[in-house]
Amino acid sequence: MQTVLSGAYGGSVRLICPKQGVRRQLVEMAGKNAAETLRVNELKAERMEEMTFGAVELLQNVLNLNRKPRRIEAYDISNISGQHKVSSMVVFIDGRAKNSDYRRFKIKTVEGSNDFASMNETLYRRLTRLKDGDTDASFGSRPDLLLIDGGRGQLSSAR
Repeated sequence: MQTVLSGAYGGSVRLICPKQGVRRQLVEMAGKNAAETLRVNELKAERMEEMTFGAVELLQNVLNLNRKPRRIEAYDISNISGQHKVSSMVVFIDGRAKNSDYRRFKIKTVEGSNDFASMNETLYRRLTRLKDGDTDASFGSRPDLLLIDGGRGQLSSAR
């Protein structure tokens, strides 16, 4: 082990194993700290698993889906007094956000503050790129579930 560490360090390394005294207490404390850190990290990993994959399973059950939705895309329309209209697409893979696949759409064909038409344009553009075989990492992937922010009007426009 000393040889491996010496090679990695680029210099001489000497390992000691104290049998008693302050150094022994330090080694024991380091071992306890490492065990506690491992325990805390395992609990965090379990909670994260429940919040992500567990949530996807719950979503599957609530929506009565045949299989778990692996790729989920969520859409929202935003504007400032009918001007500067944009929509956003956020993406989750297995319940975890995939920021690199997030996309923003500038609304091009809609006049005024019309969220319904803006949602229609956004999804038309998104799904057309998918149909055309876009090679973009985000647009080339088929969503298993689309989430639409809004009410029945936005949903009807999405359909």
